[in-house]
Amino acid sequence: MWGKTTTTNTRRVPNILKVLIIGILVVLATRVPFLHKQYEYVNSIHSIEYTTHKATYKPIIQKRDSSLELLLINLGNGTISTEAYIEKVKAVKKESILALKKFNIKKTNLKNNYRYKGFLSYSLFLFTIGTHLS
Repeated sequence: MWGKTTTTNTRRVPNILKVLIIGILVVLATRVPFLHKQYEYVNSIHSIEYTTHKATYKPIIQKRDSSLELLLINLGNGTISTEAYIEKVKAVKKESILALKKFNIKKTNLKNNYRYKGFLSYSLFLFTIGTHLS
């Protein structure tokens, strides 16, 4: 009885190793065709064009906030009337909304430039292919 369990255990170990090796080979075989192309940072969110565009967001917000603060100070000092304050606040908000819309449109266009086969990046494409095939 004890002899039968040891022989089956010694047979299981090579079978498990064979299954693991075959599994590793299948995963490698499915990923190797996609490894020839390196992930390009030129057309990604790490590009100079995208990072410089991203840096323009804070100045838009700071300009809006400083303009609103200055208007509030002027209203407190009595330099402008309440009606003029309301009109200028609406104008500042409208201007910032337009600037943010332009910012978001350009940001979306830049993001779409670095897509790879519908994925956000080449590395995400490889990750998805690897997880779906294995």
